[in-house]
Amino acid sequence: MGEEVAGNLLTLCDKLTPFPYSQVVSIIESQFHKKMDEIFLEFDEEPVAAASIAQVHRARTLDGELKAVKVLRPGIEASFRADIALMRKIADISSALGILGRFKLPQLVEMFSDICKLELDLRFEAASADELRENLRAESSDFYVPKVDWKHTSRRVLTLQWVEGTPIYRVDELQNKELLAKNLIIAFCNQVYRDGFFHADMHPGNLMVDANSRIIVVDFGIMGRLDEETCFYITEILVGFINRDYRRVAAAHFDAGYVPERFDQFVTACRSIWEPIADVDDTKNFSTASLLAQLFKITADFDMCVQPKLLLLQKSMVLVEGICRQLVPEMNFWKIAELWVKDHYENIGYVERLKQCKAYRSMMNIGLLVSKIDRSLDIVISHGQAANARKSGGITKSTFCLTLVIAFLTLIILFK
Repeated sequence: MGEEVAGNLLTLCDKLTPFPYSQVVSIIESQFHKKMDEIFLEFDEEPVAAASIAQVHRARTLDGELKAVKVLRPGIEASFRADIALMRKIADISSALGILGRFKLPQLVEMFSDICKLELDLRFEAASADELRENLRAESSDFYVPKVDWKHTSRRVLTLQWVEGTPIYRVDELQNKELLAKNLIIAFCNQVYRDGFFHADMHPGNLMVDANSRIIVVDFGIMGRLDEETCFYITEILVGFINRDYRRVAAAHFDAGYVPERFDQFVTACRSIWEPIADVDDTKNFSTASLLAQLFKITADFDMCVQPKLLLLQKSMVLVEGICRQLVPEMNFWKIAELWVKDHYENIGYVERLKQCKAYRSMMNIGLLVSKIDRSLDIVISHGQAANARKSGGITKSTFCLTLVIAFLTLIILFK
């Protein structure tokens, strides 16, 4: 892309032409059914930031507290509806022609539509900020989420605690850059692999650094959420890669249903991806973007469908690494991730790992367990691993389910 183009794109983060203050007043008063002076003691007419969806003003509430007030642009909903309608047509045409089928374009468009619906209702953004703040409370000295002011929040207005800092893209003005990069990667790993809920729009315009070298994140309109099972599998994949246990990586893909067949060949493919970067010294010549490009190539070779819910994760990973590279050009994202794994995962025993898996908790309810195992067996059969057993009649699905129930109950008794 180049530095010039990247620099121009930064203006989309917070430097677009703002909409008039008169419209800001009209929106706020209509949302809270009060006059501005009944809501705010002070309200700056000039926004501190103006982006494509909303703009932010500095204000002071009647109790004297400073706030950041985000107001949606007038007419933004209609613009999004038109864009999404066009995207749906393109996706439908692509599907009809069999183009990029494995990318599930219609599903991607619907996922984007759902994200937009949430992003255009600032109450959902407030809830996301609240949840992220709660999850990262213990790490607030390194990575901080502003507090939501629910009293002054509505569908078109979001009010947060006022925070100040240097935008993270002003690299020359920052201190402790290596520590900042490390803390950003650790915060990302905590969100994704520990909590399964992550900020999915961590571009440079949404991050700032305060006087204590604490990273502050804003704009919670796009968030990613991974269910417990997916979180377990992607953690297994990460740990497998870091430990160069490629059968473990492949097994996690198969257990999750990401790879339809050819297990041994997929093990070799995983090795071919990771080994070239495992001991790389010149990190300037390697990037997560290039790694993901290789992964997409492998997924095509193995007829794997792209998982829409993981695309936000992959995009976020590239964003985080890009910021870290701006701070410290030689920073290795994966080396820091490896340290995180050793601190947070490798010390967890087998029983605890089992408890983290959704399947373990499901077996506490036998009725749900049987139906889950029944579905899991269908996946195994679709992979061809149990096809011979079914054809020969040597084992029935019900017998297999019962056997697994007994096995899981035995585990409960042994590790209780």
